[in-house]
Amino acid sequence: MKNNVLIVGLMVTVIQTSVKAESINFEDYPVQNTQDVFAKNIILKGKNQKYRTLLTELSKQEINFAGHYVLDSFGCGGGCQALATYNAKTGYGFLHPQNFSDCYSQTHGFISRDYEFQNNSRLLIVTGSRSSKPYQCEKVYYLVHENSFKEVAQHWIYKSN
Repeated sequence: MKNNVLIVGLMVTVIQTSVKAESINFEDYPVQNTQDVFAKNIILKGKNQKYRTLLTELSKQEINFAGHYVLDSFGCGGGCQALATYNAKTGYGFLHPQNFSDCYSQTHGFISRDYEFQNNSRLLIVTGSRSSKPYQCEKVYYLVHENSFKEVAQHWIYKSN
């Protein structure tokens, strides 16, 4: 009986998380556009220093996210994509903490990983597999704050074994 209660509780939690994730919109996280603010030098710390050339080139691109950030993805092998971020206000360059790859299962087919973002919103939506298991496909919602991303919601598109 205890096992049944636990399973029902987990199912309710998953359903509630999915509803919450599906109701998140770019308009819920607005920002003012500050495209005229640029830092003079790029700041790289820790592992981000290994990506100096990539992040320096990124700092020269036009702002495309959350009013004063530049986002761009780059390949990390085998359908994997990493996301580079430059904060034009502070000069800080950094990588998104997780890489995503394409999704595939015989039952559900192929879903290409995707990054959705807007210049007037702090919301980043990523579709793909972050577990290196292409048969586990999810949509993950992040908010950018200062020089990091915080996961605020997630829901499975499909999760096969």
